Amino acid sequence: MSTASLLEFARMQVGYVEQPVNRTKYGQQFGLNPALWCMMFVWCCFENSGNHGLVTKTASTRELFAAAKRGDLGMKFLPPSTTPRPGDLVEYDLGGEFKPVNHIGIVEQLLSGGGFLTIEGNANNRVARKNSTAPDRQGKVVNFVRPALTGAAASLLAPPAFPGTVIKRGASGSVVKQIQARLNHFGKGRHDVLGGKPLPVGGHFGSMTEKVVKVFQRHRGLEDDGKVGPKTWGRLFG
Repeated sequence: MSTASLLEFARMQVGYVEQPVNRTKYGQQFGLNPALWCMMFVWCCFENSGNHGLVTKTASTRELFAAAKRGDLGMKFLPPSTTPRPGDLVEYDLGGEFKPVNHIGIVEQLLSGGGFLTIEGNANNRVARKNSTAPDRQGKVVNFVRPALTGAAASLLAPPAFPGTVIKRGASGSVVKQIQARLNHFGKGRHDVLGGKPLPVGGHFGSMTEKVVKVFQRHRGLEDDGKVGPKTWGRLFG
């Protein structure tokens, strides 16, 4: 059970887009489809990353709010003034009829200038990164929830280091999944070179990944060789 495994799984989900309306693989795993799925996404991230049983199985942010206040499963309820840690959950009031909270995200990284990045499900119908300093998030934090995760959170503040070898067509594994997820993040879940579809995050560096890498490189003034070397890695994860 670790913060690192939670964030690794959550990062691989960035760019996933729901099927109309509110039908997702997270709802299917949870057993409630179609439904609003920001909390189900969080639960699935814990369940699929070796962190079973650290958050309440619920599709409701309000139920998690109450469970954290009770201290269920070792969760700690923290006020909005808290400086969060990677792996903490942040609950928001983004407006609407449901109170006191109605949206949730996983804190991924603290920002040097203040604020933090989150990974959120059901953020404009997809899994996306959000910045707490953005206009749609400022002043909307109601509370944080700290699950009983292990691992040194400080080591997770920096982006992942270049693995030391160029990643190119034919490669496979978790590093390729990280690359694919980041490309979907920058492409906002769609790529013109793939007909407006997201890049599958399957861990195999094939022709589709190579095409999207080339577009990413061209847009940033890099050599468009379709390979992820130190410079391309730095622009993806820097």
